[in-house]
Amino acid sequence: TLSGFELELYSVHEWAMVWWYLYELLYPWLINCLHRADTVLSEHMENMDREKRDKASKGKKKAKANPKKGVKSRPYLTEIACYQAHANMCAGYYKLMVAARQESKILIPNPQFDNEVVRYEHRFGAFANLLTPPLMPYTQFKEVLEHTEKASIKTLYTAASRDFGQARQILETVQASVPDEEILNLITINKTNFVVASVLARDSKREIDFDFSLHQNFPTIKLV
Repeated sequence: TLSGFELELYSVHEWAMVWWYLYELLYPWLINCLHRADTVLSEHMENMDREKRDKASKGKKKAKANPKKGVKSRPYLTEIACYQAHANMCAGYYKLMVAARQESKILIPNPQFDNEVVRYEHRFGAFANLLTPPLMPYTQFKEVLEHTEKASIKTLYTAASRDFGQARQILETVQASVPDEEILNLITINKTNFVVASVLARDSKREIDFDFSLHQNFPTIKLV
């Protein structure tokens, strides 16, 4: 799904549905899978530690303290945090895009020459061949979209700024323990997007543009 941004397969008016699909289904599914793997691995390592202590007790040898206990028993915590940040980012993009569409900042095709159902099925039809995650039907997207559109423009931009802010906080926590250039770029993107969404919540007349120079999938939103 993200590769579509790299290959420039999506039109701007399709971005809302793509980011919705990512934050509503794909990232939560990935996070759930990693949580389950993390739990299973942690239990396995705890059982191994218990067996070592039992053997040491039977052999009347004092078990050595393991200074790294708990450090490597949760190897997916960083990945889980990153995916959660990505999910927050996508939620922010989705809400901002819906508000921008409402204000005609983004051109939408004439319904007479466009079929959103067909485009949705083309974008996500590949998931129909997979057992997991299940394909999210267009009707569900449409239902959520119509509900989102009922919110005021200010509410949507404010919610988007909050999502970007939460994503930045998570990424800053990750960056502190696992320095990475991509994470640093995402932090910068979220800082800028937070400010832009906050400005739009106060003055929605400003026009926007999207800059993919820092990241090929997640654009920096700029006021023009």
